[in-house]
Amino acid sequence: MTGKRNLISDLYDKLYSELKKKGDLKDDSVLYSLIHMRSKKRLEYLKNFSVSATESNLEMIKNLKERNKLRMIDKLDSYCLTAHSIWEEDKRHGRTINDLIESIDHKFFSVEMKELSEKEKVVLLSFIALRSFYKDFSVDVKEKYVRDRLKELMEESINLLQKIGVVKGTYSEEKFYGKRGNESPVSNVIRHAADSLAKKTFGTMKVKDRDQKYYLDIYDGEKIDSVKLKTLIGQIFSSRDVIKHRNELLDFLKRIPKDYGLYIFGNSEFFLSDPKVDYLIQKVIEDYVLD
Repeated sequence: MTGKRNLISDLYDKLYSELKKKGDLKDDSVLYSLIHMRSKKRLEYLKNFSVSATESNLEMIKNLKERNKLRMIDKLDSYCLTAHSIWEEDKRHGRTINDLIESIDHKFFSVEMKELSEKEKVVLLSFIALRSFYKDFSVDVKEKYVRDRLKELMEESINLLQKIGVVKGTYSEEKFYGKRGNESPVSNVIRHAADSLAKKTFGTMKVKDRDQKYYLDIYDGEKIDSVKLKTLIGQIFSSRDVIKHRNELLDFLKRIPKDYGLYIFGNSEFFLSDPKVDYLIQKVIEDYVLD
């Protein structure tokens, strides 16, 4: 039994040392480190620390194979460690099943809220202020008159965000829109921001029919999802920002639909005139501060 355990331990210790030497050891666990890497690289490690069957060790290897401690790898006489044997050795080194599950959960199951760039915050605030909350009220950046008004709106959003301290430095068109190309600067900014916002807002930013029409998926035809809206507000502002500039922010969110909505959407009477929407947005802002 000692010889069998020493063979497994010897392979494990050499594998552990090599992973540590090359900077591939994660959370002090060989098993988690191998799970963490690509299959080709993992196979290379297992091959490099395998054992060849000989007349002197054949019976021992056969026994270890039957107990799921070793398995054949790339040649008939070559055997590598299994996940079972690696985990047994990890445990010998002090790792627990809770440690392993926590590592796997953090790597593969956790979803982190990624911070937005200043440009993404400008675009997101503009869409919130417009109340582009539904596919029927999407922003069509193919239309020049829409782009012109959207450009004005984004400049207003920048001014407010600068005043609040969310956007730093002075504004310049060249800095915000970048070098001119064949595509309209406004549609270029919206397209790139929407692509990243789709991920960072967990799919709330949408493209309608893949046709340069963008909207926030907050309204289902009957009600506005206040939880989603509050989450988006929190991605732009800190609660301290909102407390200090509450009235300016609410005035901005109430005014923008009336100033820009008809030009961009045409008939969007519900979002422009219903006092319930104004009240809901105000309540979302207040709830965010309280949270």
